[in-house]
Amino acid sequence: MTSYTIAILSNQNGLNSDKRIEGFKHKIGNILSQLSMPVMLIAAMKKDVYRKPATAMWDLLYEKVGSSIQLKDSYYVGDAAGRAEGWKPKARKDHSCGDRKFADNIGIKFYTPEEFFLNQEPIKFSWGPFIPKTYTSEASLFSPADTPLISEAQKPEVIVFVGSPAVGKSTFALKHLVSKGYEYVNQAIACENAVREGKSVVIDNTNPDMATRALYVKCAKAANARVRCFWFTAPVELAQHNNAYRAYNASAGGRELLSGIAFNLFKSKFQEPKLTEGFEEIRKINFVLDGTEEEKIKWQRWWN
Repeated sequence: MTSYTIAILSNQNGLNSDKRIEGFKHKIGNILSQLSMPVMLIAAMKKDVYRKPATAMWDLLYEKVGSSIQLKDSYYVGDAAGRAEGWKPKARKDHSCGDRKFADNIGIKFYTPEEFFLNQEPIKFSWGPFIPKTYTSEASLFSPADTPLISEAQKPEVIVFVGSPAVGKSTFALKHLVSKGYEYVNQAIACENAVREGKSVVIDNTNPDMATRALYVKCAKAANARVRCFWFTAPVELAQHNNAYRAYNASAGGRELLSGIAFNLFKSKFQEPKLTEGFEEIRKINFVLDGTEEEKIKWQRWWN
């Protein structure tokens, strides 16, 4: 006969004061005191690697319980299941798909409460707008791809980046431009000083709108320098995935988790770059998965 450990794994980043923590403990204590069985509780109180759908809470549970856990016999029940509004009469849409993604990351069966406790049939759901497992980076790093990214014989130039946070702009700049002698700047004054000295520069900012980009176009024209745009085309949803991945993984840089406001602001201000702004060329830069095979597999998991 299979024996089970019952565990509650819960995202609780709202527990940000002693009063709220004590209130949560009291509430949980009242609930668990009515059960005639032992239950483990693990709560992720910050937006970090312990927060579902990341699996550090599961890893901690595994450490506590030991190797007796059998994935084939394990399952997770949760209501963050990606169901749309109206999945049942008058029902709101699920606040996320985090529980279903969490179970998928671990590789265990998932049930909604209705499926598990009421024996209801599975309901149609959505993973969300971005599915990392299906993302492929078979496209070339940039397009058009039939001419070199930079020419050794060209006159000094200003390259203006356009793209959401967390789409690899800084990494691209350092690898493909700064290594070739380009000055790395992110302010108009620094741009003016560099081109005045005959240097080529790369502007590593999000630069979402025409008005912002116009400052750098003007700077280049005043110095009789060439000006091009590198447009990082990765969608905001991919960028948000990158944001969580690199924040929760030391091997990916361990950067600070950016607020969702940064992505929403870019999306709201974005104006597609056009040659009529004064650019001699617009290159589209595609997001290409880089790193070891192990890192790629880790990237393809759910992180947000």
